[in-house]
Amino acid sequence: MAQNTSYIKVRRKQREVIAWVFIEQFSSTGSGGTGKGYEALADNDADLQMTRSRSGGNTTYNIQGITTIGTYQAPTDGDRIRFDLVQDAGCPGLYELHFHNDEFEDEGRTVVSIEDNASSRRFCPTHLVIDIEKE
Repeated sequence: MAQNTSYIKVRRKQREVIAWVFIEQFSSTGSGGTGKGYEALADNDADLQMTRSRSGGNTTYNIQGITTIGTYQAPTDGDRIRFDLVQDAGCPGLYELHFHNDEFEDEGRTVVSIEDNASSRRFCPTHLVIDIEKE
């Protein structure tokens, strides 16, 4: 199965981190990505699942919306992430993520996996690999 992986580096204890990911559609046969963005996801979508994996274990995020794209808005706690489409017409498939400030307290690697459990739509599983470096 095809998947998209993006990589970013942040400094330990960095604040107000915003990241962007591209979520790609599967081809109609399910054989791989189409190169087209997937625009039908919403922050309150019950079938959308985001999981954080790191050496201490896995956590499933509760997803919150973003009021203003491009302006950091802190999630209400460390088990939440803010997620929204950047722009439907101009940038289909480009999504913005806002991380809680406590997310980057420790050095190491975090992988955020974005998957869809709905059978009615198809998008490539997406992974955001975050390397947290020394201050």
